[in-house]
Amino acid sequence: MEVIEEVDEYCPKDCIYRMHLDGTTHYCGYCAVEKRSRGCKVSECNRYKRGKKKITIEKGSLEIRWELYDEED
Repeated sequence: MEVIEEVDEYCPKDCIYRMHLDGTTHYCGYCAVEKRSRGCKVSECNRYKRGKKKITIEKGSLEIRWELYDEED
């Protein structure tokens, strides 16, 4: 039986690619943001970018921006 790796177990909470569906179910949004496959298991991921997401909903449109943190932040 194949083991399913969960984002909660392997992905840091401050990764800009970490997203959620309902506030509790987290997933990797790398392919949605970068328009290409991550190409690895969650446990072997090297695509981590530390940052914060800012989501704005205005008149039926959704905008997501990322503020990336420097190594010193």
